[in-house]
Amino acid sequence: MRRIAILLVGLTAPQLAFAAPYCVAVQGLPDQCMYVDGQECQKRATQLGGVCQSNPADIVAQSGPGRFCLVIGGQATYCIFPDRTSCQEEATRRHLACVQAATPPQIAVDPFAIRRPY
Repeated sequence: MRRIAILLVGLTAPQLAFAAPYCVAVQGLPDQCMYVDGQECQKRATQLGGVCQSNPADIVAQSGPGRFCLVIGGQATYCIFPDRTSCQEEATRRHLACVQAATPPQIAVDPFAIRRPY
């Protein structure tokens, strides 16, 4: 009996540590991070009136010239889309997911700093 209990715990342990790469975000509700397929995430997000976004614990969208990224696979993102609509159209066409790009760190510029001319 003890062996069966240990086996059951061993079989369920990897599922507990699994983090899904996509989340459905709906305003006023906690994120539902249980989607491994970008299209399924987007479909559910559309049904709920929300957006599909990357799980910050799993996918870190890089910054790029665009505000939205196409998640190609794993950690690979293609951040060239200026708006969610164009990104989502391409994601639907390629059966991928569209996520918001990471904001690049803002460097404060001191307008009164003394700068050398060379």
